[in-house]
Amino acid sequence: MSAALQVKRWWIYQKERFPLVANGLLIGVFSLAMVGYPVVLADMGGQGRASLVAFLSFFCTFLQLRIADEFKDYDEDCRYRPERPVPRGLVQLQELKVLDGVSRGLQVILALLISPYLLVALALLWGYQGLMGAEFFCPQWLKQQTVLYLLSHNLILPILGGYGLAIAALTLNQPIPLAAIWLLPLSSCHGFVIEIGRKILPPKLERRGVATYSRDWGRRNALVVWLLCLTAGGVCTAIAAQPLGLTLGITTVLFGLGAVVCGLAYLFLNYPSRRGAQLIYGMSALWVVVSYGCLGGLPLVLVR
Repeated sequence: MSAALQVKRWWIYQKERFPLVANGLLIGVFSLAMVGYPVVLADMGGQGRASLVAFLSFFCTFLQLRIADEFKDYDEDCRYRPERPVPRGLVQLQELKVLDGVSRGLQVILALLISPYLLVALALLWGYQGLMGAEFFCPQWLKQQTVLYLLSHNLILPILGGYGLAIAALTLNQPIPLAAIWLLPLSSCHGFVIEIGRKILPPKLERRGVATYSRDWGRRNALVVWLLCLTAGGVCTAIAAQPLGLTLGITTVLFGLGAVVCGLAYLFLNYPSRRGAQLIYGMSALWVVVSYGCLGGLPLVLVR
């Protein structure tokens, strides 16, 4: 197979299953918050290298999670979603396995650039990924427990956030400020926002064999839970902003954005459509970007 064809099929794969730009933006603000926030509070340098290591490490982790899903869902995809890249033969599972191995090797190298001690945290992260990949050794039962399934998979985000804080602590060579702990429940809230937001669909887009929260919980309940997660994330963001002296400004921005979110939720509840579902998911991503950006990027501009 020619190099051009190889590039083309992997480009199609990333476009359909792991969009580099969209995922890169979300991972970028996530890593910047996890590293930039504690560095600003500690009033020390070294944020640039640490943020880059965190970004690349986080990117590898999310790629590994996507690859794990391809393996876990292969039989189900072949049955209900044969148009996806792996079932239709665009890429092979063995190729994804090699890509997974390469990404893990890169994570080890990146960890060593910070400190050998970071390998301990990386091992813990990989351990939980392994449990997720095995669906905690009870795949059929767990998939029937919608809330428990959501909670168990969401936990990877505060664990990954903790890995980012470990990068910051080892870079600073001192304990991170206590206020940075608020970033962990924040990452969990944002994970719920993205996960639930992408699986709220209008009735005409629901498919047999494809789980969505709008079908499992009902459209109204799914939207209520989504809004509650947004609110919880906003509260965590406001609390974390206090040591930065930016609470009023950040809260004002979140209130304004929240008003738009509530309006979209009301419209989708009463007039569900494909466009409305796209806006719900788009607003989920925007909320996360704004929140993390306020805590990670904005302080670097205004505080330092």
